[in-house]
Amino acid sequence: MFNHKIGLTAFHLKILGITLMVFDHVHQMFYFAGISMWFTMLGRIVAPIFIFLSAEGFHYTRNRKRYMITLLVGFWLCQILFQGLTYLFPNEHVTLMNSIFGTLFLGTLLMWIYDNFKERKIVKGILGTVAFVILSALPLMLINLAMTGATLNPWLLRLILFIPSPFTVEGGIIFILMALFLS
Repeated sequence: MFNHKIGLTAFHLKILGITLMVFDHVHQMFYFAGISMWFTMLGRIVAPIFIFLSAEGFHYTRNRKRYMITLLVGFWLCQILFQGLTYLFPNEHVTLMNSIFGTLFLGTLLMWIYDNFKERKIVKGILGTVAFVILSALPLMLINLAMTGATLNPWLLRLILFIPSPFTVEGGIIFILMALFLS
């Protein structure tokens, strides 16, 4: 009589994640106006939902390289949008800087590295590891370079925002490792 499955699909999880993310962002942007802490508490499940979905997407995609590049481009587009909005609508109470796309990109990069070593594709695994180490170290080196001399170089500091690194992405290494463990 009924021919449908019970449970949540990836689409349902995305809608749930987006809805809860809006609550979280409303609190983050208007906490100073007295928005309830419940808004952000509801949003705490969003990152694990999207990390799970990225692990599933990485596992089932036909083109992992394109999947990872899409996440990286999404990260860059968010950073451009954040910089533009901050410039156009300055607000001392709101700082736009993180998007989940950088975390998802690094998580899928770790999945790709792990899969290459597991499949005995040692050279690809080593190249991926080197890329991950460079992405991890580059922002730290740029911060050091930006702080040399008498003045702080604002262009180098802005450049750092466009490099997904475990030190700069949302959730840091914990969320990145969560992606690897969910793969």
